[in-house]
Amino acid sequence: MAEKILGIFGFFDALFGFILMLYPDAHLWAFSACLGSGIVIMAIAGYLLGRKDPVSELVAEMKADRAIKQEPTIQVAESKRDMAVIDALFWINHSSAWMRFMNAQHIINNGEEPNDQIKMWHAIFKVNEKLESGDLTARASRGGSIAYETVDKDLWKNAALNITPDKRTLWRIHLIARTGVGEEKTKQIPDYDSFFVSEERVYEIWPEEDTKFDQATINLLSRDKHE
Repeated sequence: MAEKILGIFGFFDALFGFILMLYPDAHLWAFSACLGSGIVIMAIAGYLLGRKDPVSELVAEMKADRAIKQEPTIQVAESKRDMAVIDALFWINHSSAWMRFMNAQHIINNGEEPNDQIKMWHAIFKVNEKLESGDLTARASRGGSIAYETVDKDLWKNAALNITPDKRTLWRIHLIARTGVGEEKTKQIPDYDSFFVSEERVYEIWPEEDTKFDQATINLLSRDKHE
């Protein structure tokens, strides 16, 4: 902008010199005319240079409007966090009201708390049940890939998650064919090796506090003490 203003000054300086060449005795009026015209033109130039391009303004407004419309979508996406299935199982086993009730039943029937493997079997059974019904959706990766995809609900008709002890990772989760599934359908089961589910849904399905299960657990343990 400064270069443009200096250019305007240069133009009027040359114009003033040209007028003096034509009218050597007209110093005062030539100077006044040039100065007045220069001020007017400079004011117009300043206004035009300071004015924003209408196209740029429209583009900026469109970008701002689009950002505002996208903001809720971004917030929703970020709020939906996934958790590994193994972490979901640990939550169910150690924090859920449902598992406390299952533990109480085991104590009543066997005189002792269930071990970790029994708890894991209980938990994986319930997770498979929710996956098959569609109450829970899983995402998985194939063969060590870092790309995750949503697991088709129909898969759970033929396959289920299984958990086994592992010396390196403590527990290993993998897909197995359900009982009675033929060899052909077994071959079609994807080679998924890592599974995630919605953290929010896990907390909703297996909450830490549940009036029904908490009261049932208290009733079971209280009855056992009085017998």
